[in-house]
Amino acid sequence: MTRGDLADGANVLQKGYSVGGVSQFKLQVDHRRGHPSCVIVGRLGGIYRAEPWLDVADGRWHTLACTRAAGRLTLSVDGEDRAWVRVPPPLAIANAEPLRIGGKGPAQGNDQFAGQIDNVFVEIGSVRSG
Repeated sequence: MTRGDLADGANVLQKGYSVGGVSQFKLQVDHRRGHPSCVIVGRLGGIYRAEPWLDVADGRWHTLACTRAAGRLTLSVDGEDRAWVRVPPPLAIANAEPLRIGGKGPAQGNDQFAGQIDNVFVEIGSVRSG
């Protein structure tokens, strides 16, 4: 992703929505600052965002990872934890919406990601020690 690829919405992946009582999780490089962020929204509201003051719109490949564990939502960039936020452990984000790569849906204004995406993985229920 380069500076020219930035937009107000640039979703790498998204499942669900932040409105309408659904729930959501997403990884994005939003706004014109090039900051990646992980976002979780519960069915009963509450938006939790882990966003570092870091610009990844520099034309190089980066590894971005969102992890939810032990009451925290953590964003890692290139293997290094860069931001985290507390999340209530019982917060449910399960929903029947499809997992979308590169945008939030098929309609116009879908927060389409304009950079390149490779090797997307979603892992549920894994416990790692380290």
